[in-house]
Amino acid sequence: MKANETKSARVTFTLKKKKKEHVSPVHLNNKQLTQTEEVKYLGIHLDRKLTWRKHISGKRKKLNLKLHKLHWTIG
Repeated sequence: MKANETKSARVTFTLKKKKKEHVSPVHLNNKQLTQTEEVKYLGIHLDRKLTWRKHISGKRKKLNLKLHKLHWTIG
């Protein structure tokens, strides 16, 4: 199995309020992975506190758009 280091990111999942914590860098294929606040994995947006806010708001926007398009059939 091959992993693409340019498409990979690192997220530290924690409930702590402190954002900056000392963690050692993670390397993949001798390249350091970038630290991000959120990541998309299998179509689900995960943030560092696992709240799913971005995922739920994105799904809500898609649902509202589809409802708006079908509004003429509802009357």
